[in-house]
This record gives sequence, structure tokens and C-alpha cells, in this order.
Amino acid sequence: VSIRTLDAGHYSTCAVSDAGEAWCWGLNDNGMLGQGTEGGAAFVPTRVVHAWEGPAFDAVTDVIMAADYSGNPYQDVYALRADGTLWGWAAATATSVPVPFLLGGEPVSGVWRVGTNQGCPTLIRRDGLVIGPTNSLCSANLDPIFPICP
Repeated sequence: VSIRTLDAGHYSTCAVSDAGEAWCWGLNDNGMLGQGTEGGAAFVPTRVVHAWEGPAFDAVTDVIMAADYSGNPYQDVYALRADGTLWGWAAATATSVPVPFLLGGEPVSGVWRVGTNQGCPTLIRRDGLVIGPTNSLCSANLDPIFPICP
């Protein structure tokens, strides 16, 4: 598998292949490997194969591990898909779902990177616009996402 990008978190790593597949490995304490389970570990990259109530999880362009800013080992994983939708899974999300699910509703056009600020997802568009959550409680309230910086 040829890797396009990767990010490491607390004892786990996720990557995106050139084919647009998400792969994760390491500890799975709170479902950060995106396999639908919590606990255990994967010592080799394991493909994130499906989304919450949806089709195969593919067409991924970027992935980031977002540590809980209190310093504990629980974290979210955020993935950006080619259609501009933001997906997340694991611990700090309000539902603590261990498989990818859609965040923020509508796709955001022109996004090329996903980042985090204290565990909150932040999108960066090709035109330089930064888009992020509306408050510091993003883990409990990821919707809506709006422009915060021109």
C-alpha cells in the first residue's frame, strides 16, 4: 500500500493510501482504529472498511488523530473525503462511535486538509479559508461548521 498522508496520536496511527483508503493501527482502547469495536490493538495497518450505516469507507483524502486536550489517551479520528464531507469516529465524539460517521452535514467545497485545535476539527480550503466549530465544546457539538478566518 502506498501512503499519501498519515497522522499519529496517543498510541495509534491512521494513514490514507494513494487509493483513498483509510488505514489505522496501534491501540484501539476507544475505537480509534475504526473497526466497529473497542479494545485490543492492531500491530499492522488495518483498513477502515465501512461507515456508520453506510457503504465502504473510501475516497478519503486526509486523516488526523485528535487527542483530547485534557491529556488523556482517548482521541477522535477525523477524515476528509473527496466530496468535501467530514467524518469522525472514536472517543471524544458525543456518540463515541467506533466506525466513521458523517459530521457537520453538508459538504464543504474546496477543502484540501483537515486539522484540529484542542481536539476540534478544522478544515482548510484551497483558497486559504479556515473553517471550524462554533464553540470550545466541539466534541459534544460538532454542528455547525462555519468560516472563522478569511
